Amino acid sequence: MIGRAWRRTATGLLLVLLALLGGSGSASPAIDASQRRAALHAVALAADAALADIEARLRDAVDAGRRGAALVLEGSEDPAPHLQAAAAAARETAPLAMAARAEMRRLTGTAAAVAPEIAAPEGGPTADELLGIAGQLDDASLLAGLFVERRVAAAVVLRELQRALAALDRDDPRAALERIAAAEEAHGTVAAWVQPPAVLPVWLDTTGVLLDATRRMAVATQAGDLAAAERASRDYAAGAERAHTADVALGVAMAEAGSAVTGVPMRRLAEALAAVERQRAATASVLEATRPQ
Repeated sequence: MIGRAWRRTATGLLLVLLALLGGSGSASPAIDASQRRAALHAVALAADAALADIEARLRDAVDAGRRGAALVLEGSEDPAPHLQAAAAAARETAPLAMAARAEMRRLTGTAAAVAPEIAAPEGGPTADELLGIAGQLDDASLLAGLFVERRVAAAVVLRELQRALAALDRDDPRAALERIAAAEEAHGTVAAWVQPPAVLPVWLDTTGVLLDATRRMAVATQAGDLAAAERASRDYAAGAERAHTADVALGVAMAEAGSAVTGVPMRRLAEALAAVERQRAATASVLEATRPQ
């Protein structure tokens, strides 16, 4: 509130000053130049204050978005709240961007009028761009939950499969079947992916073979059918030979799909912040060039 009032006061003083400069022929050239640079300095201060507001909010958005993006790729915490917080921060920055662009136009015009040798900063994110980023982050928050559900389900498949094998080693086929049932349910969650990454079927097929073979081993062990248990064991061994390839495929699939969830809005958000940082650096040069001696 005080900052906005100060900016309006500075702008008003600038207009009065420029009017006096334009209507007076008595001032010496040295005084005239000093006054003009002081006027430009005041406008640059107002512009920098507006940019500082945007920079602070965009940093909040980037920090929240990065936390959300990290949770998409790892961890069990829901990333949606963090992505929604990033979206809210980006959305709140839009009106600040409108005000900042007005200050930057004022700075550019003042520099051209009183000190054309000083380059004024240009560019910066627009309100529409920031609103667009906020919308993409909102979309990402919805997709993130589905992706995390699939990623966690894939981990459950592998965990429960290992527990089933451990139960068979303890000669406890009933416990093995319970673990296999949990693994198959999680496998179904991953398999229900409507548009899965291209390499995911490699993992689905291999783990499907391993789950089927383990189930048959448990059933055969429970029934005392040694021949059936041996056949299932050979099938498991054959599937296990492809396990490493399947694990690599899963890693690639999850990395690609997880990055796709937040990649575009986070890249745009980082670019918006970088643009504001460049503007502030250029404005700092104007402030330095017009600093009172």
